[in-house]
Amino acid sequence: MVQPKLSAQTAAGLRKLILDRQLKPGDRFFSENSLADMFNVGRSTIREAVKILAAENVVEIHHGKGTFVCRKMGVTSDPLGLYFANQNRLLFNLLETRLIVEPHMALLAARRATGDDIHRLERIIRAYDEPSAEQESRFSSLDVDFHTTLADCTKNDVLHRFVPSICDAIWKGREETADNTASHERAIVSHRRIFEAIRDREPDNARKEMIAHIKQTAQDIAGEAFPELDLFDSRSENSGSKPAPG
Repeated sequence: MVQPKLSAQTAAGLRKLILDRQLKPGDRFFSENSLADMFNVGRSTIREAVKILAAENVVEIHHGKGTFVCRKMGVTSDPLGLYFANQNRLLFNLLETRLIVEPHMALLAARRATGDDIHRLERIIRAYDEPSAEQESRFSSLDVDFHTTLADCTKNDVLHRFVPSICDAIWKGREETADNTASHERAIVSHRRIFEAIRDREPDNARKEMIAHIKQTAQDIAGEAFPELDLFDSRSENSGSKPAPG
């Protein structure tokens, strides 16, 4: 197994240092000499590690002034900077964000999905029934594919780019419910219902089914419902609304 370069290992340590010392955006970062002493590496390794963090938009280097924590932190693979968010509330916040975004994403998908989009969704739904030696990883992959394809169906480029953050919530949920076969079966049933509403051009039903799906996912992950999510009531959201023409 190939070991990561010392500079990459040190960069990982620097990220952890930011968290452990609770550095805030705009704070001055530690000097090169002090970091070399902390990590027992040479200054050249520290320079390379800091460059990695700068490329990831974690720190910014001001020549002649020093290195500072970025005011808008966001690692390239983590565009919202969730690694630096409050981890105790992150799961709930991600689920709440999904409830704000995804029901309307499903609604737009029901209005805008092309025939090819419908076929792509249908292939994902059918794939759930195919046997696999690694059922758990296959389920997680299909789960992410389903939500990503829904974003594509909206024809909204911002939603398409936002979906990786939503997928973080999906993957986190799957980790917490990895041994819960019943949770997987409920998610598959929900996906089928959402797909059918999109296929049948029923925007309000698509939105309602997505709300129910995410709230059930929250309950499966937590072992009980998040009371704070009760404000997202699919019945009240649908009151007075009329189905849009296909």
